[in-house]
Amino acid sequence: MTRISSQSIFEQSVFQLLRQQSQINRTQLEVSSGRRIVTAKDDPIGAGVAEAVDRSLAELARWQDNANLLQNRLQREEEVLRQVTLNLQRVSELAIQANTAVQTPESLQGMLKEVELIKEGLVQLANSTDGTGRYLFGGTSDGSAPFLPNAAGGFDYFGDQRQRRVEIGPELTVPDSDPGSEIFQRIRTGTGEIAVRAGAANGGTGVLSSAGFTDQQAWTELPYTVTFNDLPGPPPSIQWTVTEDNPPNAVVATGPYMPGAPIEFNGVQLAVTGTPADGDTFGVRPAPNRDIFQTVQSLIDAVNLPNITPADKAARQNAFYAVIEDLQGAANQIVDKRAAVGARLATVDRAETQRLSDDEILRGTLSDVRDTDYAEAISRLSFQLQSLEAAQQSFVRVQNLSMFNLLR
Repeated sequence: MTRISSQSIFEQSVFQLLRQQSQINRTQLEVSSGRRIVTAKDDPIGAGVAEAVDRSLAELARWQDNANLLQNRLQREEEVLRQVTLNLQRVSELAIQANTAVQTPESLQGMLKEVELIKEGLVQLANSTDGTGRYLFGGTSDGSAPFLPNAAGGFDYFGDQRQRRVEIGPELTVPDSDPGSEIFQRIRTGTGEIAVRAGAANGGTGVLSSAGFTDQQAWTELPYTVTFNDLPGPPPSIQWTVTEDNPPNAVVATGPYMPGAPIEFNGVQLAVTGTPADGDTFGVRPAPNRDIFQTVQSLIDAVNLPNITPADKAARQNAFYAVIEDLQGAANQIVDKRAAVGARLATVDRAETQRLSDDEILRGTLSDVRDTDYAEAISRLSFQLQSLEAAQQSFVRVQNLSMFNLLR
């Protein structure tokens, strides 16, 4: 027969009371803190899941911070490019106005002053910052101004050609703002593919009126020269000849010149009006690059050209033709860059939508795993308090049981 001593009963009762009090304390902490899992021992599996979700939420927060910084820089870049576009539009308007016979020397001087101010403004825009002291268009070398004046009166680029890629989501990186060399320097002149320009020594009144492709696939991307020569006979009797600029300077095409009639060769077509002098030339080249500041300066140079003799007027018109064409090419490049920035901003917005959805799902999961179910916890606390009260009453009665009480 097993004997249970009064001491054993006492110790077991005290142990049960202490255990129930511990459970009550744990439930009270759960209710007051709002957390079902306070330490890993409360639910090892749940604690592991909660820790993994916490890491995922921290990753989302990091991507959000990256996206905010990136969005700020891209929005700033888009605004700068918008202002550059407006400035180029104004310069184009001034170029068209300056190339009219109604302008006086005084009005032209007023235009020149405005163009100079626009040029200065374009330099300031090219050296824009993102609001935190970092330059937008310096590439990864964004700690100092990317464009600085040189001895020739132009501007050199001191940034680099690299472009950061910013992580804003799982396996999703978006390019940061563009290097300034890609926006303000590497701008194709002419039509963007070819540039037709009058020879500097031309002495006639031949003026370029149009240039482009009839068949771009036939274009050989070689430099050519169109030369006009007088022919024997009653004037004007002029012939044009197209030759390659590289030895042996082969003749590509020839024909009689008629003002405004197309001159065609190797998929290229151009038209000249007026009367070219014997030996006048027009060069046809693959369009070279030029920076936006030189293009604006070329308008200033065109306005300052002599405008006295018929040959002067023709040279001036050819200069304005080149300026207006180059300004349009610069404007087109800025539009393309703005479109690319807009596409990146759209990607940032889509990534934010996905992050918000993921954040909501993860927080719901974390709440299910770690947070207190108040209805269940309060019900459990009430039951535990009742159990403790019953155990205390039972302990009092058992404690009073004794063989000596029966002998009295």
